[in-house]
Amino acid sequence: MAPLQPSADLPFIAGRERVTHCDRAVVHAHAWPQIGLPAERALTVFVGDVLLVVPPGTAVWMPAELPHRATCLKEMDVRIVAVNPRRAPQALRFPCVLDTSAFYRELLCHMGAVDIEDRSGAYADRLLDVLVAQTRAAPAGALSLKMPQDRRLRTIATALLEDVLDERTLADWAQIVGASYRTLARHFVQETRLTYHEWRQALLAVEAIRRLGQGDSVGAVAADLGYASIAGFSAMFKRTTGRAPSSYRRCVAREG
Repeated sequence: MAPLQPSADLPFIAGRERVTHCDRAVVHAHAWPQIGLPAERALTVFVGDVLLVVPPGTAVWMPAELPHRATCLKEMDVRIVAVNPRRAPQALRFPCVLDTSAFYRELLCHMGAVDIEDRSGAYADRLLDVLVAQTRAAPAGALSLKMPQDRRLRTIATALLEDVLDERTLADWAQIVGASYRTLARHFVQETRLTYHEWRQALLAVEAIRRLGQGDSVGAVAADLGYASIAGFSAMFKRTTGRAPSSYRRCVAREG
């Protein structure tokens, strides 16, 4: 996302930014902390060694001066509100995905519609006060996936990101990267807090969220991700994300 242009005398700036599908999106940072609300489908944000998935119905909080990159399956608009650092919620020092209410989403949309000349007055101050309070109270949501830093594990994780259907086992990868199975298994848990199998399941859930977010049916996503039955796919999705894929898809349809 390209940065908006801040002005020190404004409590916030707001607008829309176009995010394109690009696997090599440019790493950048913002002068002001930002809230991003994807309009149509899931947004994927890479922050250091963490991958954040931001589906419709959620928003992403991005602190100031934190390098990151964002991408999506298809080009789309993301509604942005950048908060003057002097007014930003101090508790939110790290990037996170927030479950949002209909009121919160409408508030972001309304702030984007406020005339430029009205953004330095008392009304804009009150809007920002409400937004900050709502942001503090918003529960964390969606899914994050920690990327390993070990060179050998990074090779594996990068290959899986490029092809989520890669079915090679950890034993297969051990031969490829020149390490023992036990070493890779131990380091995977140490660096990601997940076993290799759990990490792959989470990655499949990330891909499922992206595809459901672009309107694919639950059955089509299950088949594309190699599941023999919708029931098996649904069990994995709910175990990983806490909600059924059909429920998630209905939410996406309402947001769209």
